[in-house]
Amino acid sequence: MQAAIMFFALEWVSKVKRFWTCPSRSRIRKRPALRLWKRAHTLVSSLSPEFSRPLTDLQLCAVRHLLATENGANFSVPGSGKTSVVLACYHLLRKEGVINALLVIGPASCFDPWEQEFEKCFDRKPKSLRLAGNVRSRRRELLALSGRYELILTTYHSAARDVLDLGGLLSRRPFMLVLDESHYIKRPQGGILADAVLALSHHAKRRVILTGTPMPNSLADLWSQITFLWPTQLPLGTSDDYLRQIQQTNVRSVG
Repeated sequence: MQAAIMFFALEWVSKVKRFWTCPSRSRIRKRPALRLWKRAHTLVSSLSPEFSRPLTDLQLCAVRHLLATENGANFSVPGSGKTSVVLACYHLLRKEGVINALLVIGPASCFDPWEQEFEKCFDRKPKSLRLAGNVRSRRRELLALSGRYELILTTYHSAARDVLDLGGLLSRRPFMLVLDESHYIKRPQGGILADAVLALSHHAKRRVILTGTPMPNSLADLWSQITFLWPTQLPLGTSDDYLRQIQQTNVRSVG
């Protein structure tokens, strides 16, 4: 298995490199990586004083990375401050007028930590809305009032039932859409939760995935997560192509 992962990782890096250097990426040619990194560095230097939680050098590096890539993943271990990194990025992008709200999809157990971390970062309680835990008619009523809130929290299962309503919300307002414990959408094919968030991804201004276990079962777990970040570019190809490539890599590594 380790040999298969190594073979595939090398091929995947090569594929992603071709993806980003493809001549058809006109938007990226207009905004070279160096310029994005310089801009990210400038933004991070303006993080204080509104953002009161001190960040480590590694966390600041993660903030710069997320700003520069625009959509990104953080697979750091639990307790490394992934939520603080996202909140710092959110704060800077909100100051720039790029986004003005956060929609977090994750297990219900993440709701308290997000609200608590927000308060630690900004020295105030967030204007937050918890959609999950309400019947669908009530969720629709709450979504109609969502303009009052800066942090909206829901579960994967509620999001799957509210795809049309959430899609409309994301289309009307520039959100950063965050998947907490993103391995919940690990199924590359036939997953209701994965299909729901992939449908929502097209409407979000910025997209972030967070998990400490991106591949709990196999390499196949990555497809939906990476595709969520770049739903139109498909850096890993279609799910069929990706699964076929994994199978071919396993055969070569065994041989």
